[in-house]
Amino acid sequence: MLATLTITTSLSDNGNLFKLYKYPEPPYFNGRFSDGPVWVEYLAVYLQNASLEDYAFGGATANGSNALAGLFSSVLNSSVRIPDLAEQLEMYTNKTGTAQANDLGSALFTVLSGANDFFESAALSKVPDAKGIAGTLVSFVGRLVSLGATKILVAKMPPLEATPSIAKFAQFKSILQLLVSTFNEALTTGISKIAADNPKVSIVIFDTAAVFNYGTSAEGMKAFELTNTSSRCLSEDKKTPCSDPHSYLFWDDLHPTTKGHAIIAQAAYNALTNSSSHFVPKEVNSLPPPPGGVTLRTDQDAANPTSNTTSTNSKNSAFSHRAVFSMTLLGLFSSALFV
Repeated sequence: MLATLTITTSLSDNGNLFKLYKYPEPPYFNGRFSDGPVWVEYLAVYLQNASLEDYAFGGATANGSNALAGLFSSVLNSSVRIPDLAEQLEMYTNKTGTAQANDLGSALFTVLSGANDFFESAALSKVPDAKGIAGTLVSFVGRLVSLGATKILVAKMPPLEATPSIAKFAQFKSILQLLVSTFNEALTTGISKIAADNPKVSIVIFDTAAVFNYGTSAEGMKAFELTNTSSRCLSEDKKTPCSDPHSYLFWDDLHPTTKGHAIIAQAAYNALTNSSSHFVPKEVNSLPPPPGGVTLRTDQDAANPTSNTTSTNSKNSAFSHRAVFSMTLLGLFSSALFV
C-alpha cells in the first residue's frame, strides 16, 4: 500500500492543531479547516488508497516558526506553538531516522506555499516580500532534492484576491493580484532551475489558478455542481453552515469546502499524470472517498480541457511511487478568521 505523508498548513491539516488546542471547533469537520476531508486526503485515495501520515498545522508559514501564533493565542487564550515548514520536515526526519533515505527516494512530495507568509506581513502592516517568500520555498525544494527526493509537485499560489475575505476589501485586490503574480513568477523561475540542474528529479509545477478559473467559470460551476463560488458557506460567527455546503466553493472566508478540496485533489492528480482534464479517470473516481467526503463527476467531456500543469522535464508523467509527502504551505489563514 502507498504511504502518504503531509507536512503543511491549514489547507492540509487533518486535525493536528485541533489535537493540541481544540481548534477549530465544530461545525468544522473533525479538526479540519473545512466541512469535510481536505485535499491531501482525497489525493491519498486517488493514489491507490495511500495511507496518510499528516504533519500539517493550521497557521504555519514557509519561513518564521510560530509567526502566526499570536493570532491563535488571542483566540485560544493560551500559548500556541506552530512549526514552520522546515520544522515540520525536521519532525518527520527525527521520527523516521534511517528509513528516511528510502522514503525520500520513492516518495512524492507536494509543496504549496506562501499565503500565510503574505498574511503575516499584512498583520504587521508590511507589504509582503513576494520574491523573498518564493525564494524560501525554492530553497526548501532544493533541500528536499539534496536529501534525495526525486518526485515533487510544486503549486503556484492561487488567486487570493478572489477569496471571500479579500473581496470585502476591494482596495487591496489589485495589489494582492500583483504580489501573487510576482510570487508565482519567482517560484517558477527558481523551481525550473532546480529541475534543470537535477535532470533525474521529476518536478511538476501545478497551476492552481487554472483550477480556480475553471471551477468559477459557468462551465466549471455546472460541471462541479456549484452555485456559489464567491461567498462563504459558514456564518460570520462560524456557528451555522449554509443549507447546502456542497454547492459552495468556500467554507469560510479563506478555506475551501470539502468539495473544493476534492476539485483541488483531482487537479493535482491530473497534474502528476500530465493530463489536461479537470476530472480524474473513472477508475480512480470509483474509489470510495475519504470518510465525510464527496465524489465528483467523471464526465471528462464536461470539462474544458485546458492544461493545469507545467512539466519541468519529460519524466513528470511517470510518477510511480510508494509514498506521498505533502509539504503544503498554502493553508489560508489571517485575522479575518477570528472576527
